[in-house]
Amino acid sequence: MKVLFIHQFFVAAHEPGEVRHIKLFEHLTGLDDFEFYIVGGSLNYLTGKAFPDFSGLKQKFTFANPKIQGVRVYAAPVYRRGFLGRISCYLSFLVTSILAAFPDQKPDLVLSTSPSLFTALAGYLVSRIKGVPFYFEVRDLWPQAPVEMGMLNNPQLIKFSYWLEKFLAQKAEKVIALTEGYRDYFLKLGIRPDKIAVLPNGVDEEWLDYAPEQTPPEMAELKKQGKFIVMYAGAVGRFNYLDYLLEAALKLKDHPEIQFVLIGDGNYKAQLEEQARSLELNNVSFLGSRPREAVPAYLASADLGVVIYPRIPVAKTLLMNKLLDSLSLGLCPLLVAEEGVSTRILKEGECGIIVPHESGELSRQILEAALSPEKVKTMGRKGREYVRKNFNRRDQAALLGRILRGG
Repeated sequence: MKVLFIHQFFVAAHEPGEVRHIKLFEHLTGLDDFEFYIVGGSLNYLTGKAFPDFSGLKQKFTFANPKIQGVRVYAAPVYRRGFLGRISCYLSFLVTSILAAFPDQKPDLVLSTSPSLFTALAGYLVSRIKGVPFYFEVRDLWPQAPVEMGMLNNPQLIKFSYWLEKFLAQKAEKVIALTEGYRDYFLKLGIRPDKIAVLPNGVDEEWLDYAPEQTPPEMAELKKQGKFIVMYAGAVGRFNYLDYLLEAALKLKDHPEIQFVLIGDGNYKAQLEEQARSLELNNVSFLGSRPREAVPAYLASADLGVVIYPRIPVAKTLLMNKLLDSLSLGLCPLLVAEEGVSTRILKEGECGIIVPHESGELSRQILEAALSPEKVKTMGRKGREYVRKNFNRRDQAALLGRILRGG
């Protein structure tokens, strides 16, 4: 089965960012007779910049797996320039991704992913041109999330976005939802239950069995100093709510044994660094972005992993990659979130610390964790076994295969 996959912010396994799709595709080509042709954008989501080796309008990229091929296509490099910049970036990819799909042989189906809805729209239009089924994967609820965050407030654009979301879901052969909460959302839109399949984020076996051969130098130095390391690894944007971490660090300045380490990049990083300098937070380290293959060594050397969900109602439906990353490496997560899909996982697995947004207890919970390192390690071990059993990417790849075959 030949699958044409369109994803504006697709990243390969060695690149910073989420690798849900390439990992699923690699497993699936080993389990069945699938072939994937990927159309991705020229910009890296985390940096907002073009990939270093990209030039022109279209460029092939290759994989070690011969059953996976792909191209990157031009997207306007204005993603970080406010609302109009994002729309320009989305619309340019809509056009170039459709053009990139023209010359290739006819696939058996087209799969595209949201956000953004324009990427999903590209998938639908290509499916109509080629006369094949359209599969619509939903990894974030757009426009619901940006509306709740206040990022989208134009009444006409909001109305159009909700219409487009429902239109795409109605036209899709299948809607692939990230969580049961997403499934419920589409049921309320009137989408038939048999059209909706749930395929959550997952964990890779190499992370589940990962044991670091060597601790990164920066982390080794902190360990040498006897630090209890609280780590955040992911995008550094306004809506990642990392101000919470700086507030906690400020309250814990008198506990030099606790060190906060942030790994990642984004448009809010410079502002956070300046804020940390002005508050003289010597207990906060910004390490910047790291290659995907280097991240496990950093997470595995930490004592507590922080994951912060946005303060919006739709966050109750989320299951973020960064939460599963921590669990897969045996790192106890501290999740700042309201009751929802992710908190139920931590409670069921007895494998994490939950702090509601309004509690003001983040610093207290971090201090308590630092004073109970063995308890934290036990939760980390439980978490690793829980996700090994329930969120193994190999099993999810088999499920994706059944979904794409119409099951």
